[in-house]
Amino acid sequence: MADKEKSEMDTGSDDLEMDKDTTTTDDGNDGDAVRAELEDTRKALKKANREAADRRRKLEQYEKEDNERREAELSEIEKVTAKLEKAQAGQVAAESKLALKLQHDAFFGTASDAGLVWASEQARRDVVRLLDWDDVDAESMPDLLKEIKADRPYLFKSPHLPEIDGKKKTTVTKAEADEADIETAARRYGVPYAP
Repeated sequence: MADKEKSEMDTGSDDLEMDKDTTTTDDGNDGDAVRAELEDTRKALKKANREAADRRRKLEQYEKEDNERREAELSEIEKVTAKLEKAQAGQVAAESKLALKLQHDAFFGTASDAGLVWASEQARRDVVRLLDWDDVDAESMPDLLKEIKADRPYLFKSPHLPEIDGKKKTTVTKAEADEADIETAARRYGVPYAP
């Protein structure tokens, strides 16, 4: 047994040295019992370490899954928050467009009430672009229309045709207009013309 103990020392194993220390009793059965107990303890320790490692792995997995779930919930909340902010911005833009449209309608209604007729739809669009709508309010609209009528009369139709050379303008039929154009062209180019 001494040779066995010496060979165990040569391996340099701490566990074997512990066996050597515990087997120094005079009774050989006692040493075998201690070794068996030591083996049982080592097995129990390995089992406990394995169980602890399994628990750590499971705990890490649960924590990882919990973090992923929280991140998913947070990203869902962020998505909903972003959609809400976008909807609120859209609502603000729509409200400002509506207010501007109502202001335009009030302006054109005031123009109609004043008896002004726009020359064309393009004239209406030009007025919309021309004015600074932040400064236009209901009280200033009649005065503003008078200013526009004085500064840009081409934007409005005349309610009646003006008198030129003291003669009232009359309506001319197409045939008369063509005849007049032919006569004017003939005079201009010195060609005799007889209607």
